[in-house]
Amino acid sequence: MNINESNISHVLKNSEKYFIAKVETSNGPYVYKLAHKDNDRLIKEVSRINDLKSKNSFLNKKLAAVVENGVVKYGYHKGKCYYISEFIQGKTFSQLIQTVPSDMKVLRTGFQSIIGGLIDNLDSHSYEKRYDHSSGKFLTDYILESLHRLMELKLFRYLSSFDNLAIDGIQYEPLSKTIKSILEHPSIIALDKGTSFISELGHWNFHGDNILVTNVDKNDFSYEVIDPDVSIDSCDPLFGLARFLYTFPHDTCEYKQYYIKSSAFSPICEEAPSFEINMLWPEVVSNNYSNLFNPFLEESSYLEQSLKETLFSSNLHLRIKMNYLLCLLRGIFANSEPLFNTPTSKDDVFQNKGLFLYLECLKYSKELIGKLNG
Repeated sequence: MNINESNISHVLKNSEKYFIAKVETSNGPYVYKLAHKDNDRLIKEVSRINDLKSKNSFLNKKLAAVVENGVVKYGYHKGKCYYISEFIQGKTFSQLIQTVPSDMKVLRTGFQSIIGGLIDNLDSHSYEKRYDHSSGKFLTDYILESLHRLMELKLFRYLSSFDNLAIDGIQYEPLSKTIKSILEHPSIIALDKGTSFISELGHWNFHGDNILVTNVDKNDFSYEVIDPDVSIDSCDPLFGLARFLYTFPHDTCEYKQYYIKSSAFSPICEEAPSFEINMLWPEVVSNNYSNLFNPFLEESSYLEQSLKETLFSSNLHLRIKMNYLLCLLRGIFANSEPLFNTPTSKDDVFQNKGLFLYLECLKYSKELIGKLNG
């Protein structure tokens, strides 16, 4: 397929890592993705998409296919890898949530459709027998590995050095201490019982901006997905569902719809850190996110009864909660940044994506251990 500047109708993304654009051809629109600096990762992404299309019945229908891939042969980008994939027309699920005005009935229909699909996707995975009676340990080891990697970063190591810190007036113990209590809880240890729930092939990246809605109706909601996460090879397939539930904090960071108020990093501050988190979403949008995602995590969901029985009467919901914790830990590291963006002239008001997710993780971890302890 001959792609040049005249084919490009819309640049979708141009970051440090990738150039992504919609291109028009005689056969219709496609998506062109070029690696700016990591050819190996793009090659792995093509391989992952092809494997998922051929080996996973759910994603064979839902995942946009690669129609061509190769290496740029000339010009400024000579030697860089690219691929061309199907173009999916439609808003992302995140964009649908952010649309004002919006219909909560439609959003809930969509939410249930996506959750139901991701539950059905469990049957499309093959599970590694070597993790029989040790899948819980795989998950807890992964959480510990992610936590330890986080503590190698100065900011989070510094925050963990305090016995307590405050978020919106509530005191929180160090993240390492709370997670240790979670992982030592008998119900988490009991996840090792039974057969394997670890798969070595997955998409792992179903947050709302990777779900493209192709039909929106109260009775018929259709969607397709893009962009598997190739930084993960093996995991519990419920990590993909947890990644969907992670949409609210993900989007809040991605669209910079928050700010943090704190003097914790002032040169003259000697007190234990205290933070206030303020959301910048319009109230109706914030309510859309909260009304969709919060009840699920709180086990008071509006899901259809059959889905509730599947999720809440087994260890699936506990696994989802653990995978959600893993999502947050990975998200903190992936979004860690040395600079603090100051949207106002006040030096105690700032944005930092890694710190925002760290504070959200502290809140979630405290809530989780509280529920585990009854």
